[in-house]
Amino acid sequence: MKRGKDKKRAGQVSVFIIIAIVVVVGIVGVYSFQSYQASQSDKYFSSSELKPTVDSITMSIVGCRDSSVKNSLELIGVQGGFYNKPQNAFTVGKFFVPYYYYLGNVVNSPDATMISKEIGKSVDKDFESCVKEMSSSYTSFTITQTTPKSTVKILKDFVEVTVDSQITITKENNNKVINLIKDTKSYKSALFDIIDVAKFITDSHKTDPRMMCISCIGDKADEAGLYVDFYDVSTDSSLVIVSENFTSSEPYSFEFMNKYGADDLKYKPAATEIPTPGKVN
Repeated sequence: MKRGKDKKRAGQVSVFIIIAIVVVVGIVGVYSFQSYQASQSDKYFSSSELKPTVDSITMSIVGCRDSSVKNSLELIGVQGGFYNKPQNAFTVGKFFVPYYYYLGNVVNSPDATMISKEIGKSVDKDFESCVKEMSSSYTSFTITQTTPKSTVKILKDFVEVTVDSQITITKENNNKVINLIKDTKSYKSALFDIIDVAKFITDSHKTDPRMMCISCIGDKADEAGLYVDFYDVSTDSSLVIVSENFTSSEPYSFEFMNKYGADDLKYKPAATEIPTPGKVN
């Protein structure tokens, strides 16, 4: 009787082994078929007729990535580190400038981590729009992309950006996939030091607006090769611009505003107080 049970158990094991082999063979078959398809697509897009156009599309996609980062850095600078408008902000046309100091309180003081996320939001939106617009120029191809999700790191002297987006070029049932996530790129930037100077100015207000050290602000900006400008927007408000002119052919500006109440209005920095090289226009 025991021998019969052993045979039955052995038979069950044999069935499981057969099923496992079938599954493995099936997976290998699917993988081999997909590899074959990818290989055939590579040959298809490498033809002398298509390769120049495919290379042009690829370069355009990379160009979209680079221009989106540039546009986003500029936008985030103008909007004081924000992509989405915060509660306390001054609207200027389609843009806004956030208040960092507002009637005796520090209401906005974004750090590098928060600003990195805001840059990422801007890059995602701009990149998606750029690829869509670019795709309309290549009517004989179908170009699709996954929703971008960028990772941004603000480091000393540069900003590191990875755009997580997969773009698929399709023609006659052949697909070519471009994964930008594999390509992390660094862009020269003084944003790390700019954020540090902006925080120094804001912290001065937070500690005591009556004790703001204007010469200290100038010295700190000078150490990083930056300029600090205070502009009178109204009798109780100042626009602060921290800028530099060495990371690109055009000056880069980071802007925020301060609004003073009756108690500290007399301590509002005048537009002529920042010494050279924290120059004032």
